[in-house]
Amino acid sequence: MGALGFSAGQCGAVLRVLAFLLKLGNVQFEPQHNIDGSIGTRLQHEYELREACALVGVDADQLELALGAAPPSAPRDHPHDDACSAEEECGSEAGSETEGAGAEWARALRDRLLCALYSRLFNWLVSAVNEALKPASVGARRSLAILDVYGLEALAHNGLERLLINYAAERVQAAVTAATLRREQDEYAREGLAWAPLLYADHELYADLLDAVPPHTGIQYVKIRSRLQYAWSQGPESVLGILRDCTARGAGDGVFLQRLQRRRNPRLVVLPPDRFQVVHFGGAVMYSARGIVAKNRDAVCRRCAAALSAAREPLLAALFAPGASAAPPAGYDAAETASHPVVKDAGSPRRPCALSCRQRALVGALVRRLPPAPRLVRCLRADAALRPHRFDAALLRHQIRTQGIMDMAMLRRAGWCESMCARGLLARYGVLRGRDSPAPGPGAGSAPSSPGGAGSSSREDAVRAARALLRSLPIPSAEFAYGRTKVFIRSPRTVWELESLRAARVSSLVCVAQRAWRRYRARTRSRAAAVIARAWTRHRNRERGAEGGGAARAGLVVWRWWCSQARRVYLSSLWSRLPARHRSPACAAWPPCPQPRLLARADGLLRRLHHRWRCHLYRRAFDQTARNRMREKVTASVLFKDRKLNYARSVAHPFVGDYVRLRASAAWRRGPGAGAADRYVVFADVVGKVARSSGRVSRCLAVVSTGALLLLEARSLRLKRRVPAHCVYRLSLSPFADDLLAVHVRAVLTKIIGFIGPIYRTSFHSSPSVVVAPQCGGLESSVEELSQCSVREAADAPGCLFGGEGSWRRRGDVLLRTCHVLELATKLFLVVQNAVGSPPHVNIATEFEANFGQQMVTVAFHALSGGESGARVLRRGSRMDVLL
Repeated sequence: MGALGFSAGQCGAVLRVLAFLLKLGNVQFEPQHNIDGSIGTRLQHEYELREACALVGVDADQLELALGAAPPSAPRDHPHDDACSAEEECGSEAGSETEGAGAEWARALRDRLLCALYSRLFNWLVSAVNEALKPASVGARRSLAILDVYGLEALAHNGLERLLINYAAERVQAAVTAATLRREQDEYAREGLAWAPLLYADHELYADLLDAVPPHTGIQYVKIRSRLQYAWSQGPESVLGILRDCTARGAGDGVFLQRLQRRRNPRLVVLPPDRFQVVHFGGAVMYSARGIVAKNRDAVCRRCAAALSAAREPLLAALFAPGASAAPPAGYDAAETASHPVVKDAGSPRRPCALSCRQRALVGALVRRLPPAPRLVRCLRADAALRPHRFDAALLRHQIRTQGIMDMAMLRRAGWCESMCARGLLARYGVLRGRDSPAPGPGAGSAPSSPGGAGSSSREDAVRAARALLRSLPIPSAEFAYGRTKVFIRSPRTVWELESLRAARVSSLVCVAQRAWRRYRARTRSRAAAVIARAWTRHRNRERGAEGGGAARAGLVVWRWWCSQARRVYLSSLWSRLPARHRSPACAAWPPCPQPRLLARADGLLRRLHHRWRCHLYRRAFDQTARNRMREKVTASVLFKDRKLNYARSVAHPFVGDYVRLRASAAWRRGPGAGAADRYVVFADVVGKVARSSGRVSRCLAVVSTGALLLLEARSLRLKRRVPAHCVYRLSLSPFADDLLAVHVRAVLTKIIGFIGPIYRTSFHSSPSVVVAPQCGGLESSVEELSQCSVREAADAPGCLFGGEGSWRRRGDVLLRTCHVLELATKLFLVVQNAVGSPPHVNIATEFEANFGQQMVTVAFHALSGGESGARVLRRGSRMDVLL
């Protein structure tokens, strides 16, 4: 309450009244036999009453006399002249002297007094909260109204309170059904959309049983605030009308049941002696008519009210002041209902207002204030007994059918979830219009000036502008339908997408506005600083001019101006003299500096920045393929720069890889490329293979895959030799500008003879390769170490287990000749490194040894001339000479 603006005194008063209410509820009465033989009433716990009265300053004796007074002995002509009659509540006839009637009557008076006190306190709190939340100035404002309706409910014992609660649920359900299902379908027809009307359950028939006028008069319409709305009158044949008439005439519950039985309605069944059944929209509910007429009177005993009005607590005295009654609820407009006799019969100034009449007035005011398109949140009960982890499917289906959820789902599935005025849509989402989109007409975003043809044309222009706007957005056109004045949206997801697009656009516009404002502010401050600097400079020059030395200072000023002008001319003309952006970053072109002594440092800094920028653009233009090629180029630079004579000539030529388009060959995919290890081709070209015996060169197709080096016949693609990547341990080249490459291959052990026998098996691993004899432990040897031994030394090596004839089957190293020798060596180097985990050794020398089967041959290169003519290969015994 403090957050709502209640003072400390008001909060204390509310708490004291609540404490009085709770302690007075603990007061109990019991019958007492008087000396004269009559039966009276006395308090059981008198201290409860006195403590309660001491909290709020009420005279305890006066209140005790008012609550314990004897019941009336005879009925009165005007039952409402004295509100202390409670015969029907206590279950006895007037004037009865049976034992316990006085105590029951006192308890009934106490309960009625507590109900009246609680109701008036609640109404006072609602009025105070509304007063605190009321805006200071009258005008357009936004508000959010939340209505929590308990809904239809049937308990074991249902009395007047449950009847009025279910009546409110009936009226709210009927109003909501009319406001959603009927209104939306009428709107579709009014807007000219292709729509087939949906049939739905009319809940108005259920509500008419409780408070409708006679059938021949129909629903009465009244003009309220320039709107046609219907209001209800308690007809003499409705349930609430009969109850009001019985209350006004002072009739009993039996008369009320007789009147209901004459109603003759299939939804109303009277079950003697004191029950009746009403069929609501959610099902049938059984009500008890015992004491229903007396409860409907809703009057407070005058003696009790007088005792409470004399309390020292200002709040309690104000609640029971003479002439005070229950405060009107929030939303109840007395002036509005007073001008229409249809809704005025909630009470009369000559008698207290009945409880049913007040409830009808409250419901009428509530329904009149419902928005045209209310948003509903339906709460379904999973189990009738409210037991956890229980799901009653039949109960859920019944609630879905009776509460209009199925009708609403069918309407949403066949119709549209949202409708917006075309002008409102343009006003909210107009920021999404692009620069190229046409602007709306002059009347598209505002109301028409005249109700004639200009207004119709303006509405059509608004719809056309909304159509053009929505078509320019990345949303399917099937999500929208266009009427005469409105735009209909199919699904809620489309509304969310529109809101997200609008939020992103507004954020970007805010950034643009902030950027423009900061630019303007910086420009203004810069100009102000320049003006202040010029003024201060002029002032300083005037003071110094008066002292002398004006020529020197003038020369200094001219020199500074000339320097600033030279810098300005240099910077403004530099962009037009820069090298082209498409040129390589290796290009060192740079325009000459016009004033080296003045601008040399700035020119150097700008040159370095420009070079970094061009390098950044060059790197950003790379894709993954270009990165791989650059990696190969970098690897070639590391391997052959300043070591191979023809490296500089290969820098400008990109590595193509597949020079014969082997990847597109069907014969390759069916033949050698069918395996998973050789599926991806890294290099393919027709090369020359040097014969080991004579040095002659024969043409073949060299293919480097991700797993091996393959030598194929050029035409048939028949595999001649396959060298796995893990068997290559060295690449040898010469430092000259020749085209020869030697690929050194590890030896492969095929059999062991002699004393070891055939029982041993061998196993080879990729890196390092190991020979293992599982049946004889400790017999291991590195293939890489054995491959370094020549054939001549292997047979005579002391302690060599593999000496002797037939222990090695080695085809020897491969000597290739190709014009793309650096590319082949680089790609083979990377393939071996990826397969083994360590790179092969690259040997660049004028002489190196090569294994040609069973013989080690020395390959020597001789540069006979400085030209770049072809090389001649000569084989002489254990030497192979390459003449360049």
